[in-house]
Amino acid sequence: MRKIRLFFLISIIFIRLLGLGFNDETYAQEPQVELTAIATTLFDLEWHPSGDLLTIATNNGIIIYDENLQEITRFVSHVGGTTALAWSPNGTKLATSGTSNDSSISIWNWLPETSTFTLDQTFLGNSSYEYFIKLAWSPDGAKLAVQGVSGEDTAGNIVGRIEIWNTGSWTLNQQFVEQLNPTNTLNWSQDGTLLAAGVYDGISVYSSYIVDVNVPELAIGISGPNSYSSVILNSSQFIVSADQRIGIYDIESGDLINTIQIINTFLRVNQSGRNLLGIDSLGNGQIVSVATGTTIFRFTAASNIRDIAWSPNDENIGLITSDGTVQIWDTSSLANVSGTPTVTPFPSLTPIHAGNDGQ
Repeated sequence: MRKIRLFFLISIIFIRLLGLGFNDETYAQEPQVELTAIATTLFDLEWHPSGDLLTIATNNGIIIYDENLQEITRFVSHVGGTTALAWSPNGTKLATSGTSNDSSISIWNWLPETSTFTLDQTFLGNSSYEYFIKLAWSPDGAKLAVQGVSGEDTAGNIVGRIEIWNTGSWTLNQQFVEQLNPTNTLNWSQDGTLLAAGVYDGISVYSSYIVDVNVPELAIGISGPNSYSSVILNSSQFIVSADQRIGIYDIESGDLINTIQIINTFLRVNQSGRNLLGIDSLGNGQIVSVATGTTIFRFTAASNIRDIAWSPNDENIGLITSDGTVQIWDTSSLANVSGTPTVTPFPSLTPIHAGNDGQ
């Protein structure tokens, strides 16, 4: 009999709070650079680990720009478009996934001297997958996490599953239990042992959860209205968002460490783990210090945001919109707006026993 593992599971209904925001002043700085209508649909974006190349997945394939949005290269990686992408930590390989017309994952070798790609590997993942909505390379480069979608159940819910693949042999390492209505949140912890993901109930409740990559059981879960995203801050702390605030929790104890006010429909942590970037779908952006909860910058970007990415060197913020616009914001040009509003703290997590007895 295997030793029972201790996991945490919680379901918290967050009450929408009023008056958490700053005043209604608009911070209408201009982006460093902007392009419009680059493709009909923009699915995903990620910075190259060097911090000077922004890579975008579109219905026409992959497009790579420099930090001034000068096109470096583009290529068709999948028939029907590319839904997700992820750079390896050393920047030598790019993982891409296709739509339902080409439900495969491809691994490409990046040749910077010629700004071209060569195909390294192609695999299908779970044979029942129709497409993939998120890819994430582990910090050590040894694993690739994929969030796949295999269709709908009889109630109309989207059925998804997370898989982890060994990047040396491209063999399946772990397959987790199915989840209904997965979101495109898929973030690794710095030590590569935990994954943060999310699901949606199809009506109004977004749930964030963390899994141990070595076992299929749920490790920590939080649900509540507008709990859009979760980020693992480091190997001992994780962050969950809801209603213009975040809760920072200790992973082992489930204790609440801090509550911070921040716009958070899209939430990212910078490379050092010191600052958080939050943007809502209307383009209202905010950068906050994790340690103090103080707002460092605010800005107003394009509306109808689909996704955001913070460059590894912290110098640029890239974003894409549902109408085909891409913007890059230089963080050194953002307006400095100090302030630490009072917010109602999140509750602590309630630990329970759960696990597999090995039978």
